[in-house]
Amino acid sequence: MVEEAESKEFKSKLSTGRTRFLANAVQHSLSSGRRAAADFIRCFPPSRIMEALGAKPELRARILVETTGTRERVALQKSAASAGEDLQIALDVAETDPEAIVRLFRPDDRVRYLDAKELWAFVCEGEFWKAQLDGMALEISRSHIGYVINNAMEEKLLKARDVIDGVGVDRLAEVLPRTELGWMLAKALERGRGRKPFTDEQFLAEAPIGVLSDHVPLAELWDRVVTAHVAVPQSFLEALTRESAVPEPLVADETRASGVPPASEEAEAAAKAAANATGDTTRDTGMKATTKAAMKTTTQGVGVVSAPADDSSTEGNNFDFSDVTASEGIEEAVAKVTSS
Repeated sequence: MVEEAESKEFKSKLSTGRTRFLANAVQHSLSSGRRAAADFIRCFPPSRIMEALGAKPELRARILVETTGTRERVALQKSAASAGEDLQIALDVAETDPEAIVRLFRPDDRVRYLDAKELWAFVCEGEFWKAQLDGMALEISRSHIGYVINNAMEEKLLKARDVIDGVGVDRLAEVLPRTELGWMLAKALERGRGRKPFTDEQFLAEAPIGVLSDHVPLAELWDRVVTAHVAVPQSFLEALTRESAVPEPLVADETRASGVPPASEEAEAAAKAAANATGDTTRDTGMKATTKAAMKTTTQGVGVVSAPADDSSTEGNNFDFSDVTASEGIEEAVAKVTSS
């Protein structure tokens, strides 16, 4: 089903990247099988659709003629309210079905005449990225998230750097297989010998979104990339405030009831600092430690000059291997990453 949907992929003709992206995302949610036409009609019933087309009698008439058999001259004279009633009746008596209505309400027209936030809510309904999925349902969700991220980049709403920073380099080192990390290291050094930077774009060329979605949890991709870098900046979704995102703990009430005074701010700060210090000494184990050790060994062995810590003048996180002069140590470093 996923392959069939992708072979018939819709491409919006709207004038801005924001509106094209939204039209594409809504349509892909339907064509991929993640959402159904019945879901769309539940969120946007006939009365809502016809109301949205209030100033477009020709579009209302087109839907009515095809779904109810109303003559075009009659359909053109109907008000939005009357057209909505007729379409609802046709749906109730099974003279038409949700699939026909959704097909006739064209993807670009949905974005032209319906509210953008409501359409995005339709795409997100059920928070599918948090669900425990398997089999075909999991594949469809992966495909949909991959499409959304790739299309956002195509429409210039999202940069490769947003994807990498959203997930986090440390997190990528944890979840990507050793073979992938070894391949990345080899490609970075290869480009360095040619005095070419290993950019964020190059990283995603070697590990595209389809690969990342196989290893990075879908919830992290959606929350940290799609929501944070697309939905909120494009005003499809209101930014979560700290208060709404993190409920206030009930420590104060419990402390008052027990009679034990709360800890001072200085004591809490000291405890957090101690915990962070302990965590920093034990956190980089396993894959991440191996990867970082290999990168350190490689850069020392072949004379690589690391990129400056302040990369504010660059477009992305470029790993600059332009000063590589010898090959000694590369094979050993790659072997450390890929070996079990």
